[in-house]
Amino acid sequence: SLIGIGMWLYSRRLKEVNVWIQRTSQQEIHSFNTIRDLLDGFKEVKLNDDRSRDLMRDIIESAEVLRSMKISTADMFALNYIMAYSVFYITIAAVLFLLPRLVSFHEEDKIRIMMTVLFIIGPLGLVISGLQALAKSNVAVHNIMLLEQRLDRFTQAMRNGAGRVSPVSQAFDEIQMEGL
Repeated sequence: SLIGIGMWLYSRRLKEVNVWIQRTSQQEIHSFNTIRDLLDGFKEVKLNDDRSRDLMRDIIESAEVLRSMKISTADMFALNYIMAYSVFYITIAAVLFLLPRLVSFHEEDKIRIMMTVLFIIGPLGLVISGLQALAKSNVAVHNIMLLEQRLDRFTQAMRNGAGRVSPVSQAFDEIQMEGL
């Protein structure tokens, strides 16, 4: 029952970690977009000091928030992992020290019970590690789906004629300036 309680607590905390993974992913996208803004408007940023300062402030702020969020998410993963393994070791201690005081066992049965608990803990540890990887991969799949939707909208807009520039005649004979 200790292992069941530990797994329940782990899965409950994993939901909170998943929310933080999603938020961190969104912040990564935001940080990437601020850098893309810098690259897209490089000439404007180079010529306009105010715009340059604003954009650099946004990039630095976005990077600091992202760093903080990544650290918090990694800490949550680590704490969750430690909590799960603590429950495993408490279970081992309970089987080794507490159970023999409550129920009388032969030494052979005590060893069998201990080995059973140890053999259960190994695969559960793999499940815990796998759940963390699964949580991260679910966020990655979600982001890929969002990117596909964005690309589909872009492709549809291009088919509908958005983004096309009307052809301008390259040859002209004179330029007139009126009302100067």
